[in-house]
Amino acid sequence: MENKQKKQFKNEALYSYLILVFIIFIASLEYKYNANLFENSYISKIAFSMVISIYPVYITIKHYSNIITKSFKPANIAILLLISFIPVLFSQENYIDRIYAWVHYLFLVALPEEFFFRVYLTEQFNEGLLRYWKITNVSAYIIGSLFANVLWGVTHIIFPLVNNVNNLEPLWSYITFGIGNGLLYTALFLIFRKNVLAPVLFHAVIDMCNKLL
Repeated sequence: MENKQKKQFKNEALYSYLILVFIIFIASLEYKYNANLFENSYISKIAFSMVISIYPVYITIKHYSNIITKSFKPANIAILLLISFIPVLFSQENYIDRIYAWVHYLFLVALPEEFFFRVYLTEQFNEGLLRYWKITNVSAYIIGSLFANVLWGVTHIIFPLVNNVNNLEPLWSYITFGIGNGLLYTALFLIFRKNVLAPVLFHAVIDMCNKLL
């Protein structure tokens, strides 16, 4: 019975991850054959990113609505919006590109990725490790976060491979990037008492600074 429960735990988290991988793969194929449309239309770019974002946001809220509700308090939202907008103010890019970058990296990159990988997957792995392997809470979070962040790095390989742009940097660097940055974002999530907006803000600001400054 216990082995069956362990298998069910592992399957649930990994099944959700495979659904996300499939969505990213299909979206990457769509981009490959309609690149001009996406590159020249802000609406198409946003729609493209929203398609990828819907599932990770949905599955996280479904399983961890308590964490999301606790995080999304008016004061927290105001801080998120104000601080995340700072890179936009100091950028030399044109106004439309700056606003698009803010919307894209905050709402369509940082938010769904932190929801899914820092909340959903990490919490799923942590709960399973605590329940079925009887290890300490700290050890469970370290192991669970490491696994979730490796999977996060793997998702970044899909688009470059499908669109033949993997010559930009070694594919293994996406894994190390996922582990390094992911552990930092997980630490922020825990330091701020499982307030997901902390890693969302940090993630979004880093991406926007790389893009706009």
